Amino acid sequence: MDDFPYYSKNEEALFRGLSALPSADQKKIRSALNLAAQYHKGQQRHAADVEHGGYIIHPVRAARWLLEHGIRDADMLIAALLHDTLEDTALTPEDIREQFGNEALSLVQAVTRPRPHNESEADKKTSKPLHYKKLLKMTERVRLIKTADLLDNMRTWTYFTPGHPLAYKLPRWLKEANDYYIPIAASVSDEVVQEMEDIVGRVQDKL
Repeated sequence: MDDFPYYSKNEEALFRGLSALPSADQKKIRSALNLAAQYHKGQQRHAADVEHGGYIIHPVRAARWLLEHGIRDADMLIAALLHDTLEDTALTPEDIREQFGNEALSLVQAVTRPRPHNESEADKKTSKPLHYKKLLKMTERVRLIKTADLLDNMRTWTYFTPGHPLAYKLPRWLKEANDYYIPIAASVSDEVVQEMEDIVGRVQDKL
């Protein structure tokens, strides 16, 4: 994880991995990266982005993880890059369908939790568990993309310092990790489970 907080190094690693794919797939995936960067522009990650690359560092790391774990499915890699766009940006399902097709769109929609405008904390507490339980019943492709997303989020927690403005959320996130993230990961990779459990233990020790 030495290069975890560096956008440039993660982008370089992603492009190296893509070089093994057919040129047509590389072109589509690079287009997805550019689209995600465009729509996430101005958004920031809450930790572990030392070059201030912005939110795009997160989907890049998720797609990189999939590549490094043998995924060569272009639609999955596109979905990893776009996985937060429907929830957090103005990009529409029609935009994704038009540029990348129905399969990529279906994967993005599968990992997206429907979130109404001005969602309350009470509504979120009900909605998130239902979404995670639904994910456990979805295809392995969907669960792999979500595992890449969740693992990257958890790795970020280890960069939180005392007094971090979002540190108060860590107890809730740790509970979600035990209740939902780890079971989702367990459905695709024992290796990921071990890392997630290690992260939970290290973060708990800091609280």
